[in-house]
Amino acid sequence: TISFQVFNTFGNIFGLTNDVNPDNLFSGLTLSHLFNLYSNNENQFVKLVKTFESLRDAGEPLVTTLEGLEVIDNEFWGIKGGWTVDVTIIHMFGVPQKFVDELPDDIAPAPDGRERIEFDHFTNPLYASVPNVAAVPLGTPLDFFGNTVQALGFELPVEPARMAHILTSWVIKRAWNGLVGIDGEVKFGGFQELFEEEEEEEEKEEPTSSSQTHLHFRSQTFTLCALLFWFLL
Repeated sequence: TISFQVFNTFGNIFGLTNDVNPDNLFSGLTLSHLFNLYSNNENQFVKLVKTFESLRDAGEPLVTTLEGLEVIDNEFWGIKGGWTVDVTIIHMFGVPQKFVDELPDDIAPAPDGRERIEFDHFTNPLYASVPNVAAVPLGTPLDFFGNTVQALGFELPVEPARMAHILTSWVIKRAWNGLVGIDGEVKFGGFQELFEEEEEEEEKEEPTSSSQTHLHFRSQTFTLCALLFWFLL
């Protein structure tokens, strides 16, 4: 489910984790807790899940921006809290129905008696792991310029890897002008709007030194785009 995926992928950044030992240096709570869960007096985890569910039900890719997240202190990463950030998230989980609708019928056809997409993934065995493509099993014979070699365990099969590549490009294109959920509400304003705002702010700035030009924050609120999480099944 989307809630399960969101918890496993993004829960730690809000302090939601199965590992709650504060004395463990490598616990998820210690390493990855970056934002106040109740930023803007709203549970941001619940908001993210509902947004993604609405987009999924509308057949859209899972892209949204959580605005005004309150950054907290994180000693491990040396982050000083007390400011806010807009975080744009692209969650590559499952295959959007509107992407499938644009594919030719002979691409990733469903097995007899099955739908083309079930539980958000292709039913065609070759593409079942898209977009988080599973590596070729260790020791699998592969053709390498006419020679047979054994897979090392990290090679990606060509067809599903290419499908994931095409899907990723489609996600950016589809979300360029914004995304609307199943409830008819705008869930993402679009990359075009996002980048145009960035460019306008940059044009207004007057650099004062090379160091400030290299690394600067436009104000206490800036846009972190894009924060990509690829959840490997």
